[in-house]
Amino acid sequence: MEKKSKVLQQTPGTGKLLKWDEAKTFAVVDGYKAGKALETLATELGATKRQVIGKLVHQKVYQKAEKPVKKTKVEGPTKKDLLKALADSGLEVDGAEGATKGFLSEVADALNVAV
Repeated sequence: MEKKSKVLQQTPGTGKLLKWDEAKTFAVVDGYKAGKALETLATELGATKRQVIGKLVHQKVYQKAEKPVKKTKVEGPTKKDLLKALADSGLEVDGAEGATKGFLSEVADALNVAV
């Protein structure tokens, strides 16, 4: 006698097992492809968002949301260039290596030092 494996997942907090039958699977896949929110699909099916994501991954239709693009660094003179310009203007910069680039830039601007 062959055993059929059933996909059972316990819904957290409810103590109930969620059985993914074909109807629920089609509903979640079709809903996702139609652009429904994961939370909406989960509520409609009585599942958690993680269960819905898991089923969509298993069905190979889930696409992770893209991460926001990081801000690019501000281009400009390097810290080394700032220190050199301040030293060339006659300012004593010994010990200023630990200063931040922003601070050195403000000092250069305040003293009208061209970088």
